[in-house]
This record gives sequence, C-alpha cells and structure tokens, in this order.
Amino acid sequence: YHRDHLVISTTKNVIWSSKPVLENFTASFTSAGLNQSNSYHFSPTVFERTSHVASTGNTLYCFTPNDVYAYFGDGPNSAGEGSYSGPELVGPSMGIRPTGFASRIPDGVIYQAQGGYYLLQGKGRPVYFGSSVSDFEGEVPVGIAVSDENQHILIGIGGASRTILVYNWVYQIWSTWGFDDPASVMDLAGVSNYVQENGENRLYILGKSGSIWKQKTRADANPIIDKY
Repeated sequence: YHRDHLVISTTKNVIWSSKPVLENFTASFTSAGLNQSNSYHFSPTVFERTSHVASTGNTLYCFTPNDVYAYFGDGPNSAGEGSYSGPELVGPSMGIRPTGFASRIPDGVIYQAQGGYYLLQGKGRPVYFGSSVSDFEGEVPVGIAVSDENQHILIGIGGASRTILVYNWVYQIWSTWGFDDPASVMDLAGVSNYVQENGENRLYILGKSGSIWKQKTRADANPIIDKY
C-alpha cells in the first residue's frame, strides 16, 4: 500500500497501481492503457521480474533478484492523470533473495538481500545492519510480525533452527527467541502478525506438525508459549 494506492507485482513483470483507494471502498484497478505502460502500469526493468514491492509512505521500492529501484510522487489520480517519478536505481547488485521478504518499519523498509538484512531509506543506498544475526542470513523466513506497541519486527525462521529474530528499531538492536525443546514447537512453519485479544497483543506460531502455539503474556504463569 503506497500513498492511497494498492500496488502489486505480477508474474508478467508489470507493476499494477490501483486508483486511489477511498474510505470504505475496495481497491479498483483498470486495464486502460496497459499496452502503453501508463501510470497505472509500469516496470522498473525489462531484464528481471519484480518479485517484491514495499513502501515507506513516501518512497515505493521495487525489488528484483539483483537490484532495488525507487519511485516517488503521489501516483495517478482516479482519472489516470499524474504518475510516479522514477525508476531510480538505489540498490545496484543488492537485490532481494527469491525467498526473502520486504517489510516497512518506522525507520524505512527492511529486506533480506542475498548478502543479509538491509535497511532502505529514501533515495539512499541500502544499509547493511544485520551483522549480529549474520548466521541466519541465508535462512528462509516463514512469517513477519511488526508491532508498533513493542517497537520491534519479528522474523520467523523456517527449518530446524526454531528461531525468531527480533529487531528493536528504537534501540537499534537485534535479539533472538529460541525454542530449544523439540517437543514444544518443532520446526517453524509460520508466524502470524500480532492479534489483539482482550487488550493484549499475542503472537501465533505454526509448527510443521500442524500445531498452533499462542504467545503468553507477562501475567500468565505458564511458559511463554502454549499449544492452542
């Protein structure tokens, strides 16, 4: 979602931008002008498919396996007038991993590149900031959860590591949650975003066995997670 537009990437290497989304209405797309690549439809490059898009609110990023491109401006209005400015190549040879992710946090957009975790801000080049979790750079994420209340982003790592990476953007530090007991969570298969329950934000974790586990709160006497 970018500046009142729903923006999606397609398998035909064309980015589709919706008309401005109005409150209480669903997003509306149009095929008008598709062959002319008008402001509703665009592609940062013809050489690679854009696999991910993400927005800081002011900047729209398009990711390919090799590069990162940025677009700026408000985009088209409901009549198709106006457009985004760009693309600007901001991350040459710093593209996203095919199995990686891109997610917005208050500091910008964090994404998983071939060489680790990077942060994007405006027109600046991606900044590497994942040295303390470099052991997990090649792992496949199975879920992302962003919590403004807790001021962190969680990255669930699939496979046998049974680990959730935690980045706190206020203190700019990484930490990890590890699940050491194989009988408790088993291999991670999915991590939900936070769900509000009775005024508490809770995280749900899916194990490959099919079991769902729910995060406990500080007031709970039981362990941090429990089978659901």
